[in-house]
Amino acid sequence: MIVTKYYKKDDRCIAVGKYSRGIIIDQNNEPISISNVKIYEDSIKGGERSISNAEGEFEVLHGVCGE
Repeated sequence: MIVTKYYKKDDRCIAVGKYSRGIIIDQNNEPISISNVKIYEDSIKGGERSISNAEGEFEVLHGVCGE
């Protein structure tokens, strides 16, 4: 799971973390605290997924952001 922030003013999404080993961590593998979380179930169509590699770098290929 990738954690993103949506900036309505700029209409852009920024990836800020990923779900790994039962906790949410940032790019430095440090736990992060987030609030106002929205969960979107079954909203990624056609089996598209966000991916990450072994180095913890990730890119949101297709995601759900905004209203």
